[in-house]
Amino acid sequence: MMNQSKIGTLLQKGAALQRAGDLKKAEGFYRQVLKLDRRNPDALHLLGTVLHLTGRSKQGLKVLEEAVAVQASNAAFRRSLAQILLALDQTGKARVQLEKAIALDPNFVAARANLGELLGKSGEHEEAVRQFRSALEHFPAHPALNNNLGNSLLKLQKFQEARDAFTTALQGDPSLATAWEGLADVLVELDQDEAAWRLLKEAVARFGDNPRLLTKCGGLAQQFGAFEEAGTLLRKALAINPHTYPAINRIAHIQKFKADDPLLKEMHRLWQDARPEGDDRHALAFALGKAEADCGNHDSAFAFYAEGNRLRRPEYQYDRNEARAENEELIARYDAALFKAKQGIGAMDRRPVFVVGMPRSGTTLAEQILAAHPSVVGVGEARAMSRIAKHAPQDPLTLVAQEAEALGAAYLDHVVAMAGPEAERIIDKMPHNFQRLGLIALALPGARIIHCRRDPADTCLSIFFQSFGGYLPFAYDLEELGAAYQDYRRLMAHWKNVLPLPMFDLDYEALVEDTEREARRLLTFLDLPWDPAVLSHHEASHEVKTASHWQVRQPVYQSSRGRWKRYEKHLGPLLPYLETLEEA
Repeated sequence: MMNQSKIGTLLQKGAALQRAGDLKKAEGFYRQVLKLDRRNPDALHLLGTVLHLTGRSKQGLKVLEEAVAVQASNAAFRRSLAQILLALDQTGKARVQLEKAIALDPNFVAARANLGELLGKSGEHEEAVRQFRSALEHFPAHPALNNNLGNSLLKLQKFQEARDAFTTALQGDPSLATAWEGLADVLVELDQDEAAWRLLKEAVARFGDNPRLLTKCGGLAQQFGAFEEAGTLLRKALAINPHTYPAINRIAHIQKFKADDPLLKEMHRLWQDARPEGDDRHALAFALGKAEADCGNHDSAFAFYAEGNRLRRPEYQYDRNEARAENEELIARYDAALFKAKQGIGAMDRRPVFVVGMPRSGTTLAEQILAAHPSVVGVGEARAMSRIAKHAPQDPLTLVAQEAEALGAAYLDHVVAMAGPEAERIIDKMPHNFQRLGLIALALPGARIIHCRRDPADTCLSIFFQSFGGYLPFAYDLEELGAAYQDYRRLMAHWKNVLPLPMFDLDYEALVEDTEREARRLLTFLDLPWDPAVLSHHEASHEVKTASHWQVRQPVYQSSRGRWKRYEKHLGPLLPYLETLEEA
């Protein structure tokens, strides 16, 4: 009995010291307990935790494994063991321990939160959401739980639910910087970029030393043409943390480099830094590619671009055979017979104009020219049609008139709210809407299509030289890019044969060679009168969603024509795919 009493006293003293932050003295008390009782589970648990907290995680792991062996039914022990396993990058074993902890205690909120975070980082967002929601049943307003829930919902593209989760997180803890960032990301996905920009400005005012928030705010400033403000924000991010590579990448794309540029020298120094595989190193590679290209060092530029793509490719799942099969399925489902059978359905409205094509084919330039007309409003790369498409039946033959009208009306509600009721034409320049033209024809039979075309090799090279993210998972490998370009051309050739919508082919090369001639043709296609304002599109102040914010605000230039020839010797994996293309 005397030993048990002494053990209890020693454990209490050790725990009090641990709470006070005196881990060294706490460790001493736990070791005293283990001299009296070598298998005391509480002492083993607490000692293992202290060893982990003082940088001795491998030793702590052995001690905690012993604690769990002594008391296998203790859920808290298993959670502590999981935390050390996570710190040691033993994710699979950590997951097992967390799942066992939850099985022992289904109401163990902390374990569910930890498991949800682990699942989210592993890309299992559906299961992560389930764990977070289970934990939130006990603490519905918990800021960190709501923030983590929001992150997983964002990955699942459940944007309204994600917005609610981030909002709840911020109501509970306005100092949670990651929730500000997450909410801004959601607003962008909901095509509320101005609201996102306002939110990030407020966040930057609160957290002026947060490089991620500064970089995101700078990125939106770029979109709205506030380049001086963008530069200030991005350079501040770099001053705080020189390894903020996304900030470097954004700066690189709003300036022209010369060989003696101090930033270029700093970028090369960072590239040689001892942190070779950081999460954002690919952004530095793309920035160096841009800078070296500016300086005329084409071989060096391509090497950096190729490395950036190599680093980025593992982040995304893409199977070119699956993509081709999906393309063929679209062609089979949306045939001439379908459009004949479905004639007369949908929401009739002459305002929508879809500018489509491969990215980097001139879609942004086309929108900018048209949006300078007083009767036209551009809504950028609106995500509305991609979201609406998820509510359409997979087999368009089953689409009934009421559904088609509802889908079209939902799209119109979204873009009219963005453009305003006075717009006579609303330009949606989401390039990949070319995959949705069949549905667009059924839901919006009054729409018009502008198909942007550009030299295939120039288009593909320009895609390869940009870091798009998951939006273009095929962009990071030259062969996958070539196969995707073939699929695009085949699908567009099909649409031209069967689509009951008016389509205008706009060639980028013709547009930059004689902008006024092509602008007049475009306006005639849209039944709009000529207005010389369209020739001063680069002076407009509205938002520009594109990979080249700065470039499209300059007068039309021709320097990118035939650019691929400077890199021809590096394009061996790509060029064979471009030799046999369907006419589109």
